[in-house]
Amino acid sequence: KLNEREEKNMKIWLEGWAIPNLWGVDQHLTAMKKVGFSASSHEDYSEKTERSSKYLYNSSLRGVPVYWVLNKIKIISDHRLKNALSCRFQWLTLKKGLWGHGLYLAEKS
Repeated sequence: KLNEREEKNMKIWLEGWAIPNLWGVDQHLTAMKKVGFSASSHEDYSEKTERSSKYLYNSSLRGVPVYWVLNKIKIISDHRLKNALSCRFQWLTLKKGLWGHGLYLAEKS
């Protein structure tokens, strides 16, 4: 269960990238079986994608202040600002272990 701060951080990240929700590993595997896949497995790929996630975070440290100003003077939309903020919060929530990247392998029955 996420605390209030974690919920807020996840919401900022997911909304900025227009992601309605995240599924857990069990939810993915169950859904795959439901639509006819068998022998499914999951491998955690979070470590393998950490470099690109951290790059997005570092970019956001420089970009968000600029985007904020551009948004205030009506040059960029609220959506673009939220997208830039998402780059920051995807990393912060990943490092807290609130979500991860995964690779799913399965065979169609």
